[in-house]
Amino acid sequence: MSTKKMLVRLRGASQEKATLWVGRNGLNPKLASEASERLDQRELLKIKVQKSVSQPVPEIARVLAESLKAYVVDIRGRSFVLYRQKRDWEAGPKHT
Repeated sequence: MSTKKMLVRLRGASQEKATLWVGRNGLNPKLASEASERLDQRELLKIKVQKSVSQPVPEIARVLAESLKAYVVDIRGRSFVLYRQKRDWEAGPKHT
C-alpha cells in the first residue's frame, strides 16, 4: 500500500458509487459479514451511512475497519472507503 500508484487508486475509490449502506440498524453482525465478503471480492469497499443513523460516520468507519482488519482510506460526508488486501485462499502456503 506504500506505492504511489496504489495510493492514487485508493483515493480514486471515493468517486465510485457506494456498494453497501448502513441503515437505521447501524452496525450489526450481518452488515459486517456482508462487508467482509465484498472486501474479499474487491479489496475496496465504499459504504454510505443513511441520515437516520445516529452514530457519527468516523466512528462507524473506525469500528467497522477494526472488526474487519481493514484500513479507512477516506471519509467524505456520509460515505467512507475501506481497503483490505485480497486474501488468496486457494493458493495455500508456498513451499520453497
